[in-house]
Amino acid sequence: MIHANSWWFYLKIISILSACLYGFAVKRKEVLIATLCVVATCFVSVNPYGIYEFVHMDATLSGLLFFAFIMGQRVSASAVYGSLAFICLAQCLWLWVEHLGINPFMQYLSAVTSVKAVILKPDSYTVNGSLGHINHSAALIAATIPFINKKFWIIPVITLGIFGSALPIFCGLLAMAIVLAHKFGRVKYVIFAVALAASVSVLFDASIIGTNERLKVWRFFQSWTDISLFGQGFGIIPSRFAQVAQSALGGERFLSLHNELLEIYAIFGIIGVICAGYLLKSMFLKPKYPEVHACALVILVNALGNFSFHVAPIFIIFITCYALLIQSGEKQDGSNNSKKW
Repeated sequence: MIHANSWWFYLKIISILSACLYGFAVKRKEVLIATLCVVATCFVSVNPYGIYEFVHMDATLSGLLFFAFIMGQRVSASAVYGSLAFICLAQCLWLWVEHLGINPFMQYLSAVTSVKAVILKPDSYTVNGSLGHINHSAALIAATIPFINKKFWIIPVITLGIFGSALPIFCGLLAMAIVLAHKFGRVKYVIFAVALAASVSVLFDASIIGTNERLKVWRFFQSWTDISLFGQGFGIIPSRFAQVAQSALGGERFLSLHNELLEIYAIFGIIGVICAGYLLKSMFLKPKYPEVHACALVILVNALGNFSFHVAPIFIIFITCYALLIQSGEKQDGSNNSKKW
C-alpha cells in the first residue's frame, strides 16, 4: 500500500503534479490523459506488492516525465532522421563486431580499468548488441531501417536475417513495406500490413505451438487476471511471477508479460486500454513523416511479442516519433534529410 509517511510518496506526488502542470503549460491533452491514468493506478487501486511496486512506479513516472518534456518541445525532424539512421548502422556494426568475438562493452571496460572485464554469465545467444539482448537490439535495427537510404537497406536486412529472431525480422520487413506504401500511394494498406505482420510474427515466434514460453506466459496471465476497470496496480506482474515455479514457464524467469498491451490492461485496467487507444489513434491518420510513422508502428508491433517499452532506448525513440507525428505546423523536411544517409 502507499503510505503517506514514506519519502517516496511525496516524490511521486511531486512527479505527477509536475507532469500535470507541464501538460497544462504546453496545452497537451495527451500528457494530461496519460498522467490521469497513472494517478488512477497509483491512488485508486490497491498495490501490496512491495519492492515490485516501487520499481514499476519509478519506471512509469520516469517515462511519464520524459513524455511530458518531449511533448513540450519542438522536435527537429532532421535531427531525428540523422540520429536514428546513425543508430541503425551503428547497431548493425556492433552485432557484426561482436560476432567476430569482440565485445565493445568489455573492450571499453578493460581499457578504462586495471582489470580485464569478462561476462560471468554469458547469454545463450552468440551476439546481444548494445542493448544486452539480441531481441531488443534487433528490434532497434528493425525500427530504424526507414531512416537510412534505401540503397543501404541491404545492411540491416542481412544483419537481421543472420542474427535476429522471427519477430524482429518481420518488423524489419514491415518497416520497409510501410515506407514503400507511402511512396507509391498505398497508405490505406498500411493498417492491414500492421495487423498481418503482428499476427504472423507472433505466430512464427511461437515456434512450437503450445510449448513456447510466451504462450505459457500469456496463458498464465489469462488464469489469474480478472476484468478490472482501474487495473491491479504497479508491481502486479512480477509479483505474480514470483509465486510461480520457473519450471512451469519453460525454466525461464519472467518479470513481464512480453506483450505491452496485456501489461497495460493488467496494470491500468480497462481505463488504461481506452486511454492508450485514444493516444494512439493519431498513429493511424495520414502522417507528415512516413519514415517516422513506420518506425513508431514497427515498435508497436514488436511490443505485441516483447517488452519494448520497458527498454529505455526503444521507449525514447517511440515517444520522440510519437511527438513528431502529432506536432502541427512543421515542414516535411524529414524525407529529404534521410536521403543523405
